[in-house]
Formats: sequence, C-alpha cells, structure tokens
Amino acid sequence: MATLLLTASVVCNDPNTTLKSTDERRQSYVNAISDWLKKTSVENVVICENTGDMGLGEAVHEVAATQNKYVEYITYIGDAAMVHLRGKGYGDGEIIEYALDNSKALKEGAGGFFKATGRLNVANFDEIKRRIRGNENCFNLMSTVFRRDRQVDTRFFYVQQDYYRDKLLAAYKSVDDRNGHYLERQFYSVLTGDPHVKKFPRLPEIVGASATMGENYRAKSRLRAMFYSFGLYRV
Repeated sequence: MATLLLTASVVCNDPNTTLKSTDERRQSYVNAISDWLKKTSVENVVICENTGDMGLGEAVHEVAATQNKYVEYITYIGDAAMVHLRGKGYGDGEIIEYALDNSKALKEGAGGFFKATGRLNVANFDEIKRRIRGNENCFNLMSTVFRRDRQVDTRFFYVQQDYYRDKLLAAYKSVDDRNGHYLERQFYSVLTGDPHVKKFPRLPEIVGASATMGENYRAKSRLRAMFYSFGLYRV
C-alpha cells in the first residue's frame, strides 16, 4: 500500500507567491486534501507542513475520520529565511526530507511513495495507481521536447524512498529561484537519461490553481494528454 505524501506551507514565506493570506491558504489545503480523502482510493496519507500550523491538522483529521482513512499530520518550523531567499522549491525539498526522516508511515512502508503538492489534486490518480508497478520511479516533464527549457514536474511523482534519498534528496539545496535554479531544473539535471526513471502510464490530470501564478492547471491537461500519447513529456 503506497503512501501519499502531501507537502504544505500554511504561512507564506516566499515573496513570489500570489496567495499570501494564511486563512485562505489553510482553507485551500483543507479543500484539496478533503478531495484526496473523499474522491480517491488512497488509504495512507502523510501531510507534512513546515510553518508550525496546527489548524490544518485538526481540520483534515476531522475529514479523515468520516472517510475511514489514515492521516498522519506532521508540522514543524522550517527554514523560513532560506525559503524567502531561495524560493518555494527550497521549502518543498526541505519538507520531503523532513517527512522521510520523521514520518512513521513512510518508515513503515519503506518502498515507493507518491508525492503531491498539498493544494492540488490528481483527477486520474486511481487509474495511475493501478497501472504503475510498486518498484518504479515515475516522473514527467513540464514541457514538451520542442522546448529547450526542460524541467521535471515536481508537483506530482512516484518514487522509491532509497532512490529519492540517493539521487534527489539534496537537490533542493541548490535551488535559487531568483537566478533561475528552480527545483524542477535541479530534478531534470539529475534524472535525465536515467534508465531507472519512466513516465507515468497516463498523464496526471493536475487539478487546482498555482499559488505562485494563480493559473488553473486543468485547463491545459487535455492538450498535454494528446502530446503525452506521442511519447513526449519523458524525462
């Protein structure tokens, strides 16, 4: 039973983020996580939050209880100064590292895990979950092969814990958004050409709005699905 790790930052520490209201951010997480619990078959959910917010944990545990789902909520105080300086990718990478070191569920299920940005959903998650093998590492590109700037989509992926620790754990420490060193580019530089990496069997249908730009992801998913069928978006 693969674990779903959701990353969250209720308090905004990234100056480039559009959605800054703490109450609005918390509610957006509650809405998205509620959909994960109500609309997918996922049973094991770890939420790792890096600004010490307890309200989110209380809210999602109430929802989990109504759905008979297990939720492990971890909150800690991350390095807000570095997130402010380097950007949200730094915070996301730090959260994943903290979760791997401190989550009971991840330690007990030492194989693969799904990672998703906590404010987003994957509409076809159940289909993807059925089609992947437990020992795979699945990542997708954010752009097609026709664009020079190739980046790995860090919003959603599936990876073995040992592989992540060996290959990707330290990638966030090189993030510097102001100078174009995004986490997505750091991941691509590590993963490109690796025979142990494959794309998802179906293009993940990302649902939700970017906190940085406010754009709706799902509006592009149908066009991308067409490109995906031709073998594009492969790392």
